[in-house]
Amino acid sequence: DLVAAWQRVVEGVSLPVKLGEAVDTVVRGDDGIFTIKTTVATYRARAVVLATGLRGKPRLLAVPGANLEKVKSRLDDPDEFAGQHVLVVGGGDSAVEAAMSLADAGAVSTLSYRGDGFKRCKQGNQKRLDEMSAERRVRVLLESNVQEFAPDAVRIKLADGTVETLPNHNAFVLIGADTPVTW
Repeated sequence: DLVAAWQRVVEGVSLPVKLGEAVDTVVRGDDGIFTIKTTVATYRARAVVLATGLRGKPRLLAVPGANLEKVKSRLDDPDEFAGQHVLVVGGGDSAVEAAMSLADAGAVSTLSYRGDGFKRCKQGNQKRLDEMSAERRVRVLLESNVQEFAPDAVRIKLADGTVETLPNHNAFVLIGADTPVTW
């Protein structure tokens, strides 16, 4: 509902929205007018609203294939992935909750975390994940690291040093974000 309301406002005032551009610089001129340079163009404005949000820029894995379309930094609707092999990477509440909700939606859910336990997530999430893991509803790979994403698979280095290739349709890298503090 909120997005629809914003869309009505944008259309009502004919607000030009530019997608796919990152802002590089914002400089206020002697005349009080701002010059905004993006990766695509340069704009001028009387006012600038800095709305970076709380999330920041999602952290990525520096591995081959991390830029594939199937590798995402946010899970919106777990039901979209029912019947698919899905990997979730991370050790916090977001990753644990995503892996569990994907399993609840009918996905083959695997959770990979480089740490030896989920110390940063809520106790209730830890308990439920332990139960789902014991029931083999979520496969948990502790002390593991993604080595490579391929179009239909993912290679993961396991705690014992072996590398396992898993079938994979989608992946969610939920390892935090870097806030835009330089602004």
